Amino acid sequence: MCGIAGVLRPRTPAGDAQADAAAVRRMTAALAHRGPDGAGHWFDAEAGIGLGHRRLAIIDLSEQGAQPMVSADGRWVLAFNGEIYNFRDLRQRLDTAGPHPWRGHSDTEVLLEAIAAWGLEPTLERVDGMFALAVWDRAQQTLYLARDRFGEKPLYLAWDGRRLTFASQLRALSLADTEPRAPDPAGLRWLLRLGYIPAPWTPLAGAFKLPPGTFLRVTAGDPPPRAAAELAARCQRYWDATAFARVCRTQPPLQDPAQALHLIERRLEEAIARRMIADVPLGAFLSGGIDSSLVVALMSKLSRRPVRTFTIGFDDPALDETLPAAEVASALGSEHHAERLRIEDALALLPQLDGVYDEPLADPSQLPTILLCRVARRHVKVALSGDGGDELFFGYQRQFNALALWRVLRRTPRGIRHAAAQLCTMLGRIDTGHTRRHWRRAAFLRSDSAAALHRAMSEHWAMPHEDPTALATVADPRLDDMANMRLFDQTFYLPGALMPKSDRASMAVGLELRMPFLETSVLEMAWRIPDTLLFRQGQGKWILRQLLARHVPTAIAQRRKQGFAIPLARWLRTELRDWGTRLIHEAPDMPELGLDRRALRGLWTHHLRGRIDASDPLWTALTLLAWLRANPATRPIPCAS
Repeated sequence: MCGIAGVLRPRTPAGDAQADAAAVRRMTAALAHRGPDGAGHWFDAEAGIGLGHRRLAIIDLSEQGAQPMVSADGRWVLAFNGEIYNFRDLRQRLDTAGPHPWRGHSDTEVLLEAIAAWGLEPTLERVDGMFALAVWDRAQQTLYLARDRFGEKPLYLAWDGRRLTFASQLRALSLADTEPRAPDPAGLRWLLRLGYIPAPWTPLAGAFKLPPGTFLRVTAGDPPPRAAAELAARCQRYWDATAFARVCRTQPPLQDPAQALHLIERRLEEAIARRMIADVPLGAFLSGGIDSSLVVALMSKLSRRPVRTFTIGFDDPALDETLPAAEVASALGSEHHAERLRIEDALALLPQLDGVYDEPLADPSQLPTILLCRVARRHVKVALSGDGGDELFFGYQRQFNALALWRVLRRTPRGIRHAAAQLCTMLGRIDTGHTRRHWRRAAFLRSDSAAALHRAMSEHWAMPHEDPTALATVADPRLDDMANMRLFDQTFYLPGALMPKSDRASMAVGLELRMPFLETSVLEMAWRIPDTLLFRQGQGKWILRQLLARHVPTAIAQRRKQGFAIPLARWLRTELRDWGTRLIHEAPDMPELGLDRRALRGLWTHHLRGRIDASDPLWTALTLLAWLRANPATRPIPCAS
């Protein structure tokens, strides 16, 4: 894993070429934490292209794996962030076409030579990996930018009318700007609504994220786009999550539990084996939950030595995972390392959050994630995690809640529910102390399916003026409610919140995280499993529990999901109270974001008095306010009153 940056300015004057080269060097330097093992740059001033790369050496630690890398035929230049897990298979396929002059054994070289042999799009369709890449075609004077299917690796872009800039992180991208960017109200409304900003939006105007499963082609001779939004609209999709789900659901379902267990274990084992390829020390995150325990179990099966495992815990017994993780570690014989997160640790991390994430993300588990990555990095350079298991195999409590609540709501006629929703919306405008509660109820009552209810439950701040259909863009009428819930989490929450949280926390300390569940062969099996093998007796991931029971005691496999949470409600009322009060009472009205200051203060007061638990929406609002304070150059969008 690494960091990449670059500039493309067609028809570049000599003075601008020097300025662009300096911008590439600044952006690349700002990504040093992502790649502490080396730096590289490549420039073609006549073509107006510059590429930068920071290296985290994982496979082929020699200079033969350094980047930017030029293909053997001299035509292609690649800057690549990530890992290609099936690079050995691809290398073998390339060799069958004839002897190849390999310089080393890195996955970067295999990816580059595959692009040279097959072209970009056919290569993207064949690779299994996590990546964000920039590749320059010297013959066609064309830059290609691409991102992996699940959005594991980030890529930010900006266009100022004459120049395209791109980087692995938003703060690095901003170093190419000649003046600070204004906030983007659309991106920040998404933050309030969901707790994260989905692609292609960002918190800054004129910048966008390359969406997962897409690539962008920019040729020097093409008419330049008028704005960044026009450039974003030119992205082409090489993989579509909805279409993939639909195709998988047309295949024969895995009705037989024994067959399903066999196929899932084989696919997961293959995915884990590929992710255990590294020339550096390797370990795994272990929470004691189903997904991470299963990953460690299969790693132990494949490994010749005890797997190094890492856990972070809390003083609150209701949230502490150290004991369950220790039980799994003991059962599997792993070399286990555990630490506890104290409130003092959380307080110390608050000022660092903007520096780690640089894009606002309202997921309080980012605090223990940062500390967990720090613990693991003391011992290993690569770690496997169970991320993705909940999205693929129906593992979230909000999914179960949506099914249960819909069974009740659907008994009430649609017209009555919608009339009640309008009344709740009106109450939210009048009763400002309980605005969020009323609007949230309105969103629930407007829902016409369990999947729509699940989308409403995913919103932190229900906003009646926002288009409710915007969250339904991935829903497919040919799929049932459970499938559409999973699809929503795979296309919104997974790439929008979970992947940025893991990527930034791990890259901040130079740790590579790998997710075996995020492989298309595993996803295919997940889609072929009928709902009855996913959700039974109020518990999700039934099929994974049965698989884990083959490796650990049944009591561990049947343990209820705990989640990687912190005692946020209590902390906001105690140690974080002064911090939150200061931010909220200094907050102006923000009508462009749909956030009312009186409603926010009322919610804060009710939470502090213990009347309600509003920790999720409050943390989202506090995240926004803290980001605006840490980035004063981006102001003002709020309208002070």
